[in-house]
Amino acid sequence: MLIPLRNYSNYSICESNVKIEDLVNFADKEKLPAMALTDYKLLSGALEFSTKCKKKGIQPIIGLDVDFISKLKHKSRLTFLCKNEIGFKNLNILSTKINTENEFNLSLDNINKFSRGNILILGGLFSYFQNLNINKNNLKIILDEITILQNLFKNDIFFEFDENLDNKPLNEISKKSKISSFLSSFSFYKQDKDYDAIKILHCLKNGEYLQNTSFNLKNNYSLIKNYRENNNLISLIQNSNLIANKINFLIEEKPITLPNFKSDFDSDEDKEIIKQSRSGLDLRLKKIILNKTIEEFNSQSKIYRDRLEYELNVIVSMKFSGYFLIVSDFIRWAKSNSIPVGPGRGSGAGSIVAWSLLITDVDPIQYGLLFERFLNPDRVSMPDFDIDFCKTRRDEVIEYVQKKYGYQNVAQIITFGSMISRGILKDIGRVEGVPYSEVERMVNKIPYNPVHPLSISELKTNHKDQLGDLADSPMMDKAESMEGALRNISTHAAGIIISSDKTVFSSTSLTFLLIFVPFNIDDSLCFILLSKISSSTFLSS
Repeated sequence: MLIPLRNYSNYSICESNVKIEDLVNFADKEKLPAMALTDYKLLSGALEFSTKCKKKGIQPIIGLDVDFISKLKHKSRLTFLCKNEIGFKNLNILSTKINTENEFNLSLDNINKFSRGNILILGGLFSYFQNLNINKNNLKIILDEITILQNLFKNDIFFEFDENLDNKPLNEISKKSKISSFLSSFSFYKQDKDYDAIKILHCLKNGEYLQNTSFNLKNNYSLIKNYRENNNLISLIQNSNLIANKINFLIEEKPITLPNFKSDFDSDEDKEIIKQSRSGLDLRLKKIILNKTIEEFNSQSKIYRDRLEYELNVIVSMKFSGYFLIVSDFIRWAKSNSIPVGPGRGSGAGSIVAWSLLITDVDPIQYGLLFERFLNPDRVSMPDFDIDFCKTRRDEVIEYVQKKYGYQNVAQIITFGSMISRGILKDIGRVEGVPYSEVERMVNKIPYNPVHPLSISELKTNHKDQLGDLADSPMMDKAESMEGALRNISTHAAGIIISSDKTVFSSTSLTFLLIFVPFNIDDSLCFILLSKISSSTFLSS
């Protein structure tokens, strides 16, 4: 059975409309034992893909498509498939470099740094052999380069044989280098009808108009159409299984762990939180219980002290002492540097420990707030402080944390801009050269709901009368195909990862950290506290 060893998902920005779920469902329907995800430049879909494949009993194969500069200065794409955890770590480092270092180019000079634990694939669409002028001189240069790659990857280098392309150069070089080929089933869109939508995505990514686009591919790369077994190429099909059998790696979810609080004291975190909380509560009580005798002060403060000891027992037993200390530290720093900090929102305001540590400024006893809504020993869940910083000085807080924990231990989070109905129609209209007034007329037919934007299918089903002639137009069909595709990536305005390990060299690339925070990112700062960034460890605070 042919194993699909190269597939894009919508995490290949503006190059695919295939969702992870589509890939997994296709593999399940076809009863495939294994399937690969090889997005362009990013590993952001790897965890979701692995988790969903595992549930269906399918072996997930994680890979990465990247640009490669050959000795002929020819820019093309090659594919890595990770065989084991070492290979996955190397792919994460490679992906991070590609997305954070503008001048980084993968070439023969540095590919050895990422080769260990990985399989190398040359050939196929966008590949090493496509649009390459192979004459006698060039052939020697290519063979010399491939020989070096062969020596580097040993028996883990293969050619991808794509029936839709001219494979004469590949076959000639394969014969001379004695490198085996496998049958390609590369896909990057769901169905044939999505072809026009993919062409528009290409134009959006490259700033082109449809009338002069450089997109010249045939409609042969849909997920359903391009998976076919050619009985005349049995050996190539068998080689796809041989490659799949080389892979022994699965991303598994790991337990949540927290970083250690970095401080100058030798005391452990449990002792320190008890010390700081008790002294902090004393300072708070002196400000709210005034002009009382010692007996009256002790009587009125008893409810606070009893509540404090109860919360401390829960926090220490649940091993969240470091979390409270870390949050308290950067909030204290912000306040000491006259950076406006909000009084606290959400369930965190119910903690008297948080009040004592200056994390919040709301007296939970006075307002009858419950600690159990924040932390409950009977329902283990992560604590979640919603903290507001002045957005004009938020960067100062981030810089403080970076300096304290190390620049390689602190990372900002990637966010993805997805395509939704109104925006898609504007994009299509611009690419197709539709007059602006006509595009606005069509867009205004779509109900505006920024909280829950209506999908194209919802619009067609529930708002057909309002859409009028737009409902059954080719533009709506294209918009439906494009919906859910990711159009860009950016840095989260308020999400920060803090890790005990160096994030750049951990087993997760910076570009893989996708975390959604439950509050307004324009006015808040979210710190994600991790002691070891893994392919499955995500927390929000």
